Amino acid sequence: MAYVPGFEYDLFLSYAHDDSPEWVRALEESLRQDLIDRLGPEVAIWRDKDNIRFGQNWHEEIQDGVQRSAAFLAIVSPNYRRSDWCARERKIFLDQTKSSGQAKAGRYYRFLKLVRLPWPDNAHEGFHSELQQVCFFERGRGGEEEIEFTPGTNEFRAKVREAGQAIKSLLLEMRRGREAVFIAGSTDHTLQAAKELRQELRAQAYDVRPEGPLDEGYSDELIGKEMQPAVLSVHLLGPAYDSFAEHLIDLAIKLEKRLTFWLTREAEESQDARQRQLLEQIQQKPGDWTLLRNRSSRAVIQDILGMLRPKPAAAPANTNGHAPRVYVLCDPNTPEDAERAREIQARIREKEHMQVDLPATAPQGGLTLAELHQKMLRECDGLLLYRKAAPKKWLLETYNDVLFTEDLVDRPTPVQSKAFLVNDPSVLLGRVGGVPILPQAEEVRLSDLEPFLAPLRKRNAHAAN
Repeated sequence: MAYVPGFEYDLFLSYAHDDSPEWVRALEESLRQDLIDRLGPEVAIWRDKDNIRFGQNWHEEIQDGVQRSAAFLAIVSPNYRRSDWCARERKIFLDQTKSSGQAKAGRYYRFLKLVRLPWPDNAHEGFHSELQQVCFFERGRGGEEEIEFTPGTNEFRAKVREAGQAIKSLLLEMRRGREAVFIAGSTDHTLQAAKELRQELRAQAYDVRPEGPLDEGYSDELIGKEMQPAVLSVHLLGPAYDSFAEHLIDLAIKLEKRLTFWLTREAEESQDARQRQLLEQIQQKPGDWTLLRNRSSRAVIQDILGMLRPKPAAAPANTNGHAPRVYVLCDPNTPEDAERAREIQARIREKEHMQVDLPATAPQGGLTLAELHQKMLRECDGLLLYRKAAPKKWLLETYNDVLFTEDLVDRPTPVQSKAFLVNDPSVLLGRVGGVPILPQAEEVRLSDLEPFLAPLRKRNAHAAN
């Protein structure tokens, strides 16, 4: 999962394969580290490391990489100008962003330009001239010969930092625009504070919901659509009890939202018996929420901005020195299932801090897709098969990988936890061999995965002790 929600990759590197592979590799590694330093370890970069352009799966593998990337970086050189492959990659990305009306994120273009070497007569200046560019070369004496910056030099590192800053600004803008925040506060005592909070978050480019005050006339379904995308649900509570405010809290808990409660000074001093009871319940119940008490509006706004600021996830150690590793086995050729599998991946990573892998979609490190699948079966601690829209044939061909993992890949130890998450359990009746079949809801809820997660969580606890 990428830094920008909803994408598999943050950056697609488009470069000419006739250019120096060592230079491109050094750029990718340096740029990746720079972005990790700026944004955290979630940053994901796509680069064709295995010459798949020249294989039979170019269309689906390259197109998949381009379409699932938040930004596109063209590494311009004379060879890039001549490359048919680079032109195809570029067209896929530009057609997609133009048709969706999302060529820019705020002030920033999603198409980025890095010039490794200039074109004759500086013709590269006319290639997407609306874009700022970072040049990795300088002119020699007389201005005719260009000198390329060599990886490892101060000049190269300075240009990587310049490019990293531009990419960071774009990705941060895109992440904020895709990170919804739900603000619940519509009573007389909280209306102004909620308005100030909404204004500040919108000024910071966050997607703030709802657009206006809610009341009892809104159905739970309609409120849920507003609340579901939120990474944080903020509830402002004043001195007077409001049954609708309590109802919004219940809905947020049901949707497993991360909650923050802002208790005004008046709320702390409330003499309303029902409001005091609600406040006591909030403070006594365990949950993924934060209490902000005796804070000014400005201080609370800064607190909430701090909560939304992305932080590197700390993975708890297990007996092997790493977090439990989960393999969510789905059909990557079925878009609906692949998308839901990515949602499951994101929720487990966020809430459980476990490593979560999906089936590979392109060869890596000299391994074929089948070999990568075998490797994951051999190394995973938890194996979850997800299927909703994938062909029944795929399911029947794949379920044996879950049932007989240990025998198929000759594992040294059994898989710690296995489960099926399928929409039609009847297909597997009599075939599951004791592996639990979990209910599949319309939305991803970790509570539904508890039988699968509990053994992995227990292992983590033992390792921590």
